[in-house]
Amino acid sequence: MNTDRKLYKKYLELAKEQFNKSDSSKQSSKYISEHRKVYLINCLILIELALESFVNDFGYTYVINYEYLERISIKNRLIILPKISKYHSKEILHEKDNLYQRLNSLIKYRNIFVHRDAEERLDKAFDRVSHELVNDFYKATIELFRLYNKSFNIFKDDNFLNNIDQSWL
Repeated sequence: MNTDRKLYKKYLELAKEQFNKSDSSKQSSKYISEHRKVYLINCLILIELALESFVNDFGYTYVINYEYLERISIKNRLIILPKISKYHSKEILHEKDNLYQRLNSLIKYRNIFVHRDAEERLDKAFDRVSHELVNDFYKATIELFRLYNKSFNIFKDDNFLNNIDQSWL
């Protein structure tokens, strides 16, 4: 990508720090202490920020007049932006794809925690957050990066995808 921002890399570094602080090795019971779960929620939010930052970097680099499209929901931009790329438009993701469903779920969780959704939904989301769920969101985000890279050669001058962990568990 021809952008200096690349904040998604830093967000993923910070997310991994939060994941490590949640200490998945101490998961001896079905329930995680609230303190450790907060680290996981922080991690989840940072993963979504990495996803959104990546999509924005892609948009500003590969889409003409992207600033007019930035208000479109992130889940819709995941599908639309590759189709309208100024270099070689390509349809790479569909609403029915498992990857899209996983990323959409990440976005929903993030919105619940960030926007303080109804207390009932917040409690249910809090209860569902686990190391496995957060790790799956991380893996889905990396999978999206690889998918975009395959079509647009985004990381041609960068070993980012070769050096990044494929999983945190």
